[in-house]
Amino acid sequence: ATETHRHSIIQNTMNNLTLSNDNAHFRVANNALNGLTVNNLRGDLTRHNDIVNNEFGGSNSVSFLSNPAQWNVRFVNNTFSGNPSLGSFPNASVAGSFEWSYNTHGIPFVDTESGDPLVYNERENNADQVDAGHPGHEFYDPDGTLNDKGRAGGPFGSANFPDDTGLDAAVFDLELPSDFYQGTSVPVEVKTHH
Repeated sequence: ATETHRHSIIQNTMNNLTLSNDNAHFRVANNALNGLTVNNLRGDLTRHNDIVNNEFGGSNSVSFLSNPAQWNVRFVNNTFSGNPSLGSFPNASVAGSFEWSYNTHGIPFVDTESGDPLVYNERENNADQVDAGHPGHEFYDPDGTLNDKGRAGGPFGSANFPDDTGLDAAVFDLELPSDFYQGTSVPVEVKTHH
């Protein structure tokens, strides 16, 4: 199998973030943003393109400006200071999956028709934030509870960085073959490099 790389933009404060002309999957997590524009994304299904646990303010704008070979986006656990403004919704005539779930606001409009190949998933969008995020284990907060929506929640939240926790190391992007729940013991072998 071909290894795929992912570019990560984590824990930043930016006016507007534009992702352009890259052929790698991306993760935009736990940032404070006014707007996000995606000009190009890797659409194969080897990994998701994740936009998770960000705090949108100002214009609250999100745009997808080009059509990939297929969609593979998870837009989850984000907070908005007002209604999201979508400059371009993902083209529903392009196959793949686009998830908009567990955000503080639902998507402003969905332009899909019954014959479109896009698998669109929208669920559990509401104003609740604490322990109200995506229930998947990869989104859990460091204390093992459900994800808190917004910049502080999830595995890339400020509580999981060594400077804030007093820990010597933290684990990021751990991929497990199945779900584990609070109270479950799992033997893990870890190698570290400094």
